[in-house]
Amino acid sequence: MVLGRRMEGLEGRPDGGPVRVLDLACGGEPISLADMLARFPAPSFRCTGVDINPDQVEAARRFAFPSNVESARVIEGNAWDLRSLPDGAFGVAFMGMSLHHGTPEEVRFLARGLAPYTWMPVAWRAEHE
Repeated sequence: MVLGRRMEGLEGRPDGGPVRVLDLACGGEPISLADMLARFPAPSFRCTGVDINPDQVEAARRFAFPSNVESARVIEGNAWDLRSLPDGAFGVAFMGMSLHHGTPEEVRFLARGLAPYTWMPVAWRAEHE
């Protein structure tokens, strides 16, 4: 599984700290991201979610992430505008079900702006019982 190999590669961080994850257009229930992170108990993660909708931001702030997520914060902002995103390097950038809403120019803008220190799984199917 390609995703698994990519996540395992993050375990060797020189400082041993948690991997910083950026969830673009996170929505009110970041189930896909939480499901993905729960499958990789090491390393630990710090998540930052960004969504433009205030109602979704409030809902996501109440979302219960898996135990390997040390901290999670959600901010109101435009996932298509890197100027509205938090500063700092992220080990993983994730955009689950919103990438198809972007124009080709917006997708290229994100890809250039997030490179070279991040990679972005585009879709992940969470399994629910």
